[in-house]
Amino acid sequence: MTVPLILLESAGSNQLARLLETLGVIFEPCSSVEEALADPDRSEGGNRALILSEEHLVAASLLARDRRLSLVQLFSGYARVLVYPLSGRVDAIEALSEWINGEIEIFSLHGSENDYSVSRLIAAGPFAGLEFGPANPNSDFALGIAKSAYPVETIVCIGKLDFFTRIDFPASQLFFCCSNAVFDVGAEVRRNLEAAAHFSGLVPLIVFLRHCGIASWRTPALMANLLIDDPDLTAKYGFLEPKRLARCVDDLGCAVSIGFIPWNFKRTSSAVVEMFRDRWPLLSLCVHGCDHVKDEFCSTRVSTSQHLISLARERMKQFSLRTGLKYDKVMVFPRGEFSGSAMQALRQSTLLGGVNTQLYDNQSGRGVTAGELLRPAITAYSGFPLFIRRPADEPIANFALDLLLGKPCLVGMHHDFFRDGPESFISLVNSLNSLDPSLVWTNLESIICQTYAVRPTSNGGTEVRLFSPWTSLASERTRGEIRFSKHEPLANREFRAMVNDQDAVSARQGDDVLFSAKIESSGTTVVRTAVSSAVDQPVPSYPMPYRVKVAARRHFSRIRDNHEAGPAWLRDIWKWARRPARKERSAAHEEVS
Repeated sequence: MTVPLILLESAGSNQLARLLETLGVIFEPCSSVEEALADPDRSEGGNRALILSEEHLVAASLLARDRRLSLVQLFSGYARVLVYPLSGRVDAIEALSEWINGEIEIFSLHGSENDYSVSRLIAAGPFAGLEFGPANPNSDFALGIAKSAYPVETIVCIGKLDFFTRIDFPASQLFFCCSNAVFDVGAEVRRNLEAAAHFSGLVPLIVFLRHCGIASWRTPALMANLLIDDPDLTAKYGFLEPKRLARCVDDLGCAVSIGFIPWNFKRTSSAVVEMFRDRWPLLSLCVHGCDHVKDEFCSTRVSTSQHLISLARERMKQFSLRTGLKYDKVMVFPRGEFSGSAMQALRQSTLLGGVNTQLYDNQSGRGVTAGELLRPAITAYSGFPLFIRRPADEPIANFALDLLLGKPCLVGMHHDFFRDGPESFISLVNSLNSLDPSLVWTNLESIICQTYAVRPTSNGGTEVRLFSPWTSLASERTRGEIRFSKHEPLANREFRAMVNDQDAVSARQGDDVLFSAKIESSGTTVVRTAVSSAVDQPVPSYPMPYRVKVAARRHFSRIRDNHEAGPAWLRDIWKWARRPARKERSAAHEEVS
C-alpha cells in the first residue's frame, strides 16, 4: 500500500503541487489545517505524511493553543511532517520552537562562502557526505537550534548551522527546510540543472518523499558511461591512447563510449578494433553526427536530416561489416547543435535515442520546460529521447543531482582530457562510483533501452513510463498488470505498441500513448513503440565540392588534435593560428547565453 500524502500549500500558490505532480507523487491537497486534521482516513495515521506551508504552520500554532494541545499532539495523526517552504517569518520560527520544545534562532546568509554540507545519512542518497555551494542568500537561511526536548538530526547544514533538519518525537518526525525556493517546473530552461543553484528548491523535498516511502516515479537501475567525442579507432588520437584507455577500463570496470564520426568508417586499426570487441560493452561506439560539419543537424527541413541519418547509418553498417564490431544506435550531435526538425527525423528513423550536452533547439532558440529535466530524458522534441550528459569538469554534486533524479550518469569529454595522463580519468570514475555503490557501467544503447520509470498504484498495480522506442524491462521489477505510457507528440503519426512482439491496444491521451499488458513470465520483457514511418531513407549523394570540403576538414581536424598532443613549440604555433576561430566561437557562445 502506498503512503498517503497530504499537501497544505499556501493560499494562491500551486508551485509545490505542480512540482509534486511532475515527480509523479500522488497526493491530496487541503486548503486548511482543520481540513487536514479532519481527514476521514485519520485511522491510517501510522504512516501518513503531511507537507505544511509556513502560513499553515502559524495557523496550526494558533489552533493548538485554542484546543490546549501541543503541536506534537495536534499532528499526532501524521507519522512525518515537512514544513516547507519557509521564509523565516518570526511567528513561524516561534511556532517551530514551540513544536520542538526548544529555542531556535534565525541567521541570514551573507557573501558567497556559505556551502551546503550534507550528512552521511542513507536518506541523502548520492548527496551523502558532499560539500558544495554556494547557498543562495536570496532564498536560503540557517537556524541555530538549542535546548530541544527531542533528538535533533541535522541532514544538511550551512557552516555549523542547521539548514535541513529532522526532529524525532516518540511517535512521529518533523522535518523543516530553511528556504522559500520551490523548483518551478514551468519555467523555460536552456541549460542543464546545477546542484548548488537548485538544491534548496528540490533536493530536501525529494529526500523527505523517499524517507517517507511515498510513491513517485523511480528509475529501477542507475547506469553510467563516459563518452569521448571524435577519435577514430587508430593507435593514437591526440592525447588519447586506446591501449592505455583499455587498461583503465579493465582496472576500474567503467564503461567508455567513443563518439565515432561515420565519415571515419575506414580509418581503423585492427588491433584497436580487437580491443573494443573484446571489452564490449565496457568499450563501445555510438554515432557522432555524419560528416561532423557546422550546423550538420540544424536544418529546418526534416528530409535533410533524414538523408544525413541514412548516410550515417550506411557508413556505420559498412564499418560493422568490415570490422565485426557493432555500434550503438545512439546519436551524439556534433558541437552539441540540433534542430527540432532533426529530432523529428530521428524519431522517424531506427535510432533509439540521443545524448547531448546542450538541450535547446538551435532552430527556434527555445529551450524546454524545467520539468523535463526532472526526468531521465527529454521527450519534448517529437518524442525522441534526449539524454543530457555533463562535461567531465563539472562539480561532482551535479552528477549526484542526476542520480537522485534517476538519470543515467553520462559524462562528455575529448581527447585533451588525457593531456596529463589517465590520473584525472581515474579520479573521475572513483568519484562517480562513490556517489552510488550500485552504479552500473555499460554502453549507451543498453543505458537508453534500460532506462524507464516505475510507479506503484494505490490498488497494487504498476505504471511504467517509457522513454526509448525500444525498452528492455527487468521482470523482477515489473510483473502483473502493467500500464505503459510514452510521450509521443507527433499527433499526425500512427504508433504501434508491442510487448514481447505481441501487439497491444493503445490509445492517445493528449501527447501520450497509453497501453496495458499482463506480464507473468520471468526474464526480460521487450516493449516497443514504433512510429508508422520509422524507416531509414535512401542514402543521398552529395556533390564533389562538398565531399572535398568535408574530407579536408576531417583531415585538418585530425592533424590539429595530434599536433595539440605534440611538442610545446608546435602547440604554441597552433594556438596562434587558431585565435580568430576561437574569438568567433566565443562571440557565438555569448550570443547563445
